Amino acid sequence: FNRAVDLDPGYAGAHCNLGTMLAASGDLDAALAAFDRAIAYQPELVEAHANLSILYRRRGDLARSLREAQRATAIAPTSLEALNALGAAALADGRPDEAARALERALKVDSTRSEIHYNLGRAHEARGRLGDAIRSYENALRNWSGGRNPIVDGISRRLKDLRGETGPSSEKPDGN
Repeated sequence: FNRAVDLDPGYAGAHCNLGTMLAASGDLDAALAAFDRAIAYQPELVEAHANLSILYRRRGDLARSLREAQRATAIAPTSLEALNALGAAALADGRPDEAARALERALKVDSTRSEIHYNLGRAHEARGRLGDAIRSYENALRNWSGGRNPIVDGISRRLKDLRGETGPSSEKPDGN
């Protein structure tokens, strides 16, 4: 992506992709600068606003995280990335009802995204709607196409806890 930026410094998508890579590597300050450059070149770049939301949430700046997610959804009301970012930001800010609304909107666009089901499960749990949380976590696992990893293992453990499973013969709750 650095090469792409060198070849075309005004290419917002390259700056956005570079920001994503920098954020994944832990260099949040450089990622922030890359996302800011992307938005400077293309203010309506939804992915940059959604990624900024994630970055600000990781830094603990929930007000900015919410603001960027709201900007992203204002630009593209059906963007899965924007709606997922809004749901995650609202949940982190202690707004599980708002989070659930955003994530349910995302699932109306594409019901196969595992991470959206997972985040919706977390929102339902925060709302005390454990039956809905169980169903969302089950959907997250059902739609997961990758292999086993710590997130999948964590969802499986959380499902066991919510169901009250202590062994192979445990009764399952009715989901409410």
